[in-house]
Amino acid sequence: MTEPLIMLMLVSGVLFWMLGGTVWKGFRRYGWPVVAGVLLVLSGLLWWRAALATLLLMGVNLAGYGDASRWWKRVIVFTALTAPALAINPLVWPVIPVCGVLATAFFYTTRNVSWVSWKLWEGMAGFLQAAALVMATLR
Repeated sequence: MTEPLIMLMLVSGVLFWMLGGTVWKGFRRYGWPVVAGVLLVLSGLLWWRAALATLLLMGVNLAGYGDASRWWKRVIVFTALTAPALAINPLVWPVIPVCGVLATAFFYTTRNVSWVSWKLWEGMAGFLQAAALVMATLR
């Protein structure tokens, strides 16, 4: 993946996650996965791997982690957020639990520290998801 595509991927992940939290959840659930899939194909990834990653992104971004969810479910969802990168390169597996811990810790912080904005959580989640995809494409 070239540097301009890396920048587009990272910025798009943050932007679409934040739009999904403010404007319409479809930006995060459907728009971002499609944009990520297109960027993956443009990076030279085989189309079927990009399509699989796109579908997995859609699936994991539909998972609930709201107020009604228990913490064990949130931990699973937050860890799964970066799992679609495995469809691109299974060797990226060590990134998955690290991102899960970071996402869980950041989510907890937004719930318990008044000066940490929810927008920061959305941006962080989008960044982690995009960064995992980028790392999976780098060989």
